[in-house]
Amino acid sequence: MNRLYKSLYFILIFLVTFQSEGLAISFNGYESIKSKDELYPLRAMHIVIKKLTPKAVKKIIDHASEAKFNTVILSLKNDVKFKTFPGYYDNCAWSVDQLKEVVQYIRKKDMRFVPEIKLLTHQNLLMYPMYEEYMYNKSTYNPLFEEVYVLLYRYIDEIIDALKPVCIHIGHDEVAGFSKYSQKKWMNKGEAMLPADLFLKDVISIYEYLSSKGIYVMMWGDMLISHDEFPVMNHKHLHGNILGYGKTLRDKIPKDIIICDWHYKDTQKEFPSTKKMISEGFDVIGTVWRKKDTINNFAIYSSASKANGMIVGLFYLPRWGEWQEAYDIIKYSGEIFDEYYPDKKNK
Repeated sequence: MNRLYKSLYFILIFLVTFQSEGLAISFNGYESIKSKDELYPLRAMHIVIKKLTPKAVKKIIDHASEAKFNTVILSLKNDVKFKTFPGYYDNCAWSVDQLKEVVQYIRKKDMRFVPEIKLLTHQNLLMYPMYEEYMYNKSTYNPLFEEVYVLLYRYIDEIIDALKPVCIHIGHDEVAGFSKYSQKKWMNKGEAMLPADLFLKDVISIYEYLSSKGIYVMMWGDMLISHDEFPVMNHKHLHGNILGYGKTLRDKIPKDIIICDWHYKDTQKEFPSTKKMISEGFDVIGTVWRKKDTINNFAIYSSASKANGMIVGLFYLPRWGEWQEAYDIIKYSGEIFDEYYPDKKNK
């Protein structure tokens, strides 16, 4: 009988915590970490699942694993049929079970999973037009409506219950109206851009809600940086130029939020926005796309600046059928990221 008890004891220990190399999975399916530092160094692959099958996404994950990525960010948008999703599904949306299977596949590859939810901006992918009455403009919901958060938190809770993430990416990029082009593309005639104080209200509300559940928060950083502050950088990716955005807004954002500083077409070798935000107390992740010079230069500069890792996004390359370029980017960026952001045990 004592032998039986001992066997049951060790089985229980195994179930309570399965410790794989660099990633702890608890008995309830959560990725278990004791502090945010365990997310780093972050070498992440960002995948937009829109119009892709789970099988196709698994192929990308296989390549990412071979290239030594340790994190996969899946952009969910309106592409998963969550019961509480506050909008209209894409006609190719996955079932929740399909998404859970892919998330399990990621974790079996010893990689962490982070969902990206399109919050506040790009609301054609979430609340618009189903909840037009709660919109500030057609691309941005209005944080003054408490009903917005009733809908969002119910949806977020379902994501947390289903996927068990330790970190959620909350979007917040490209506020409609930051440029004349964005006004024409994302706003109806006569609509106004969301004021910075309402952007801040939304960030703090969501940050506090997720923090209360022990979830770390990532967000895009383009609305926090401006042309005037960083004149040597490609202006295309610096969107915080409207009154109240940029550094003024950055100074009010909780320092515990992980900022994803994205620059896709820069040709210079320095990325002072990353260095500046690190000096202000933020954890910062450099983010790139398909331009190899940018991938290389940004990884070198961000590592020297003590950033916390890098993300490469494939965005719509797989959807466009550009599979070979996508795989080349994964391989190239994986090698660069592993060189400048190696696992701590290998340093």
